[in-house]
Amino acid sequence: MYSGFFRGSFHVVLFFLVFSLFLPHSARADNEGFDLDIGRYSLSFTPKILEDGIQNDFSFGLFYSDAMKMAAEVRMRHTKGAANDTIWGIADSLVTRERQIYEFFLLPLNYHFLRIAGFSLRAGAGMYYEYNKLNENGFFNDSIFYDPPGDDHYNAYTNDFSGHAVGPLLDVGMSYSNRVFFSAFSFGLVPVFQLNRKQTWKLSPMMNPDPTYSVSSESTCGPYYYLHWDIALRFKYFSLFFSLLNERSNLHFTAAGFDNITGAWADVQETVRYTATAFEISLLVYLGRSGFMPQIGYGRTVDKVTGGSNYLLLGVKKAWF
Repeated sequence: MYSGFFRGSFHVVLFFLVFSLFLPHSARADNEGFDLDIGRYSLSFTPKILEDGIQNDFSFGLFYSDAMKMAAEVRMRHTKGAANDTIWGIADSLVTRERQIYEFFLLPLNYHFLRIAGFSLRAGAGMYYEYNKLNENGFFNDSIFYDPPGDDHYNAYTNDFSGHAVGPLLDVGMSYSNRVFFSAFSFGLVPVFQLNRKQTWKLSPMMNPDPTYSVSSESTCGPYYYLHWDIALRFKYFSLFFSLLNERSNLHFTAAGFDNITGAWADVQETVRYTATAFEISLLVYLGRSGFMPQIGYGRTVDKVTGGSNYLLLGVKKAWF
């Protein structure tokens, strides 16, 4: 999995490096308006090598006209990971987990209503969409469920989950840039979103004669919001770049579970309040007037579910300014 990722990421990064090195020379020779043209869009592609997988962050923004007031922006985040763990904390158990998450932040209307001397204030509206998929396969010894514990008895375990979420997105932000400093702050809010999810559990032979149980549910959840703050200290040939990302989401849904009295399958109402924070520090290297900058750095996530993890990030970035 990792060798394929590195080949694909290397080709993408190499393309942008060659593009950014070649384009400034042709622009200086043929197009006096080149600085204005490259200033009309932003682009960022940042693969992140996690402890259990890969996360790819991509964003692209484009001003509709030379006035640089109305813009469109799309951001995408794709996470793919795999790991081994125990089931429900049972020592004599093993499960393999594979997960994929696609998130889209679509802002077709993004108005910069104040843009003067390197300072910009904007507001946008659009749509948020997420697709989440999880597959678990493993086994566990159920002897610990009996008092006194019985003979070793192993069960096959599978858990297949998929979910879709969609809702309106409001996004506001501001940025400031001069020769030595850059800062950008954005706040996004999805006040409500529709969550559709399906989950299928299989425990065999523990739950015979019905080893499989499925639940499908639809619910209205929210809010979900994010805060994103970037700071760059600019030097002659590079920038020192800092990022902070904080996310919170409230979820309400029906999941597959057990009746605590009978031990049989049951629908369980769940409420989850998810919070995650990420800190990043990276180096951006200048490549001339094109605005493209290779990026390499380190990040750390903190969340209540996993406890947090470290990751390496690399890619290319081009800001509005």
